Amino acid sequence: MPEYSQKSKDNLATCHPDLQELFNEVIKEFDCTVIEGHREPERQRELFHDGLTKILDSKHLRNPSLAVDVVPFPERYSNKFTMCYFAGYVKGIVNKINSERTEINKVRESHNSKPLPLIKLIWGGDFNQDTQIGKEWFDGAHFELIL
Repeated sequence: MPEYSQKSKDNLATCHPDLQELFNEVIKEFDCTVIEGHREPERQRELFHDGLTKILDSKHLRNPSLAVDVVPFPERYSNKFTMCYFAGYVKGIVNKINSERTEINKVRESHNSKPLPLIKLIWGGDFNQDTQIGKEWFDGAHFELIL
């Protein structure tokens, strides 16, 4: 079974608990590397000026981070097919977690308990979610929560 390096674990630990749960499930079957979770404003400006991001107000700046950059291992940023395949796997795990939460919420509802929120995720290969991969900007490593 694959497992994260200490650096990946440290990066993931800076993220929202839902991202941590999601990518701790992903690593069980799909070897991957957590490149970055929370980042400081200086780092965001550096990436912006280098043309590696299009925005300065990133969800990576939140604490905990609402965004994470994760790539399959070994890292293959440039291979869109690999990044699309990986994103599909991640979205499948989101569906699995949401199905489990839906079942738990049925029990919680019968006990008048607060329901667990479902995970809503945007992938950086299709930011506007129109299925036209990379039409506006392709950031295949980027996954962010919609809260």
